[in-house]
Amino acid sequence: IFEKDFALQFFEADRVRLLNSTNGSTMIHVTKKDMESKGILLPDVYEQRTIGDLLKRVDHLIAATQHKVDLLKKLKQGYLQKMFC
Repeated sequence: IFEKDFALQFFEADRVRLLNSTNGSTMIHVTKKDMESKGILLPDVYEQRTIGDLLKRVDHLIAATQHKVDLLKKLKQGYLQKMFC
């Protein structure tokens, strides 16, 4: 069994590895043979759920933090406009 959230995180990490292994190409070519040769070590279902849930919560925390950063940047921009315009 391949838990959904665990699989999502696994394939996202694989996507990042693929992007980092290219040499400036705008088109990444992955063959069926490349994909078939990949081995996946799967932990048991409970461990997959635990890992998937943890990483999903981290993703949500990152998104919430980014939202706060964006709001602070807008606030700073507003203060700068009031101070110098």
